[in-house]
Amino acid sequence: MKRLKKNNAGFSLIEMVVAVLVASLLMLGVAAFVSTSRYTYSKVSTDARLQEEATAATNFLNELLIESKLCGSGSVITTAGKNLEYIWVRANQSEIVGGVTSKNLYTYFIIFEKPAAGETTGVLRFKKAPASDANLSFPLNAATGRYEVSITNETSYFNDVVGNKYHFICRCVKDMTLSTVESNNGRLYKVNLTFNYNGQDFSATVNNLSRNIQEP
Repeated sequence: MKRLKKNNAGFSLIEMVVAVLVASLLMLGVAAFVSTSRYTYSKVSTDARLQEEATAATNFLNELLIESKLCGSGSVITTAGKNLEYIWVRANQSEIVGGVTSKNLYTYFIIFEKPAAGETTGVLRFKKAPASDANLSFPLNAATGRYEVSITNETSYFNDVVGNKYHFICRCVKDMTLSTVESNNGRLYKVNLTFNYNGQDFSATVNNLSRNIQEP
């Protein structure tokens, strides 16, 4: 009886090359899938974060500008180690006191706490002041024909707002601007906000026509 010879030759060079190529293709496919998944997750997360911050800001501004009587922007100031830029809005706010609903006049400051050195974005905060605030006055600018805000000790007026979580609106803010357009139907206030997160920019605009203009 003949004995069967065992084949101990192993894989041939061609078989090894083919196996390596197949394995490489599989690894490339897995790497591409993982990379695409990570990019998609990052993109979705970034879009969601930007939309969340923009919604918080626009909702806050819409409620104010609808009831606005006067609105304007202030110059950049430095206080508590931060550079601040602000928009001010004089608006009525409905309040319930003792079961009675009334509208009271307030001045709101929408404060852009600018990014510090090495940062790309800052924070949006607010300050609410009653009509009786003795630190505020609203002189008429003869050159523009519009009322502006004048703040006593402006550099220290916003000290209580800087870094204060109770005055927080949203983060990821890159820029904020206000423009106004006069028309026969009223005054259009337009606030442009730019947000940035993970290197992606997102713009949001709030447009409100104020028919409720009232001089101080």
